[in-house]
Amino acid sequence: MKQQHRKYMLHEQLKVIKKELGMEKEDKDAIGDKFREKLKVAEMLMEYLLSMTLKPVVLCREIVCQSSI
Repeated sequence: MKQQHRKYMLHEQLKVIKKELGMEKEDKDAIGDKFREKLKVAEMLMEYLLSMTLKPVVLCREIVCQSSI
C-alpha cells in the first residue's frame, strides 16, 4: 500500500511540475486546443471542397461565354 501511495504522490508532483514548466496544460486548455485544431482542419476542408465544387461551374460559365462570342 505504501508503494502505491508513494507512486501516486510522485505522479501528482510530476504533473504539477510539468504544468509549472508549461509542458502540460490543464484539461480544459487541452480540450479547447484540440477543438480549435479540429475546427481549423474542418474549415480548410470546407474551403477546399467548396473550391472543387465551384470549379466545374466556373468552367461551364467560361465555355458558355466563349461560345456566345
